[in-house]
Amino acid sequence: MASDETKKTSKRRVVEMVKASRNWKGAYQADYECPSCKAPLSSVGDTLLESDDCPNCKATFAFAPDVQTAYWSHKQDVELKAEEKRRAAEQRKQDAAAERERMENYPTMVTPGRLIIMVVQTLLQNIRSNRIKLKL
Repeated sequence: MASDETKKTSKRRVVEMVKASRNWKGAYQADYECPSCKAPLSSVGDTLLESDDCPNCKATFAFAPDVQTAYWSHKQDVELKAEEKRRAAEQRKQDAAAERERMENYPTMVTPGRLIIMVVQTLLQNIRSNRIKLKL
């Protein structure tokens, strides 16, 4: 049986180059060419790069081990970078919220001119609400 398996694998062609990317749904995708007929092919999902059949020429092919390793390490790198970006964005949101809270609790500096305006506004509000009665 081992000889049958070696015959099958020797008949298989090997894909030597794969372009890794994400499709519009966000899933990982491997784009490559059929080693027999050079038709453009792609695979999506976690079963990527095990082996495949060409729909055009019906050839069965495998992926070179170094291609598989490079693809999966690229995928892990992309996932790590995305996680780092997500964490950095979350940290920026937390920092902005803390800064807003700090500024809301920070005592406001009042200039003498602003103080006079505030006193006059408070007096006028009290007069309008009849809290203060003016005798003329």
